[in-house]
Order: sequence, then C-alpha cells, then structure tokens
Amino acid sequence: MPEKPIRQRFTAICEEAVQADKDAGYLNCRVLEPYFRKLIELADQCGHTGEIKDCFCDIIRDEIEAPQETLSYCMRALRYGDVLEESKIRLGSPPDPRWMNIHSDIVHAIEDDDWKDSEMWLLQS
Repeated sequence: MPEKPIRQRFTAICEEAVQADKDAGYLNCRVLEPYFRKLIELADQCGHTGEIKDCFCDIIRDEIEAPQETLSYCMRALRYGDVLEESKIRLGSPPDPRWMNIHSDIVHAIEDDDWKDSEMWLLQS
C-alpha cells in the first residue's frame, strides 16, 4: 500500500494532537509531546523538504489546525527559517497582539540554545 502524502500525514497528526489536547482539558501539554515528536520524525523522514516546511507555515496561516505549542516545540528541533519568516509576516506591522506571544516562542525556539520552558516536557527536561 503506498504511503500517504506528507501533508495528509502531517494534518492527521495535528488533528490527533488537537483531540488529545481537548481530551486533557487543555491543561497538560505533556500529552502533546508524542504528537510533536511524530511531526519531527516526519520532517526527518521526508528530508526536510519545502513541503514539510509549508505544512508548518500552514499552521501559522490557520490552514492547518494544531495546538498552540506545536510550532515552538517542533522548531526547537527543526529550526526552520521559513517558519520564522512566515511568523514575522503574520505578526505584521504594527504587531498583532494576538500573535506576539506565539511569535516570541518561535523566535526563542529557533534562536536560543537554552530552552527556558524545557521542564514542561518529558523528553526535553
């Protein structure tokens, strides 16, 4: 049986993460970590192509629904400049206050070596 396209697999993982987050009452980000690890593994498997980067950018564009922590967690490992650039576009000028914290988390994930929130995660602490 042929493997599903990257975008379809990516979206399915995100949908599972959204449901897990909802089931946990949006109170336990650690339940999301296995899904985020799957997204990172998918990126590794597909060779970090433009297609996988576009999927992460589509979260920023609200074209793919995913938990809020998805980008900051995954970009800690992947550090895609394309995602940071898309986030800057979404932030806008003047900055959209609703996007400022998420953008800040993405910046820190990509640019910082020390992860201040790593204790929130099982595999990162």
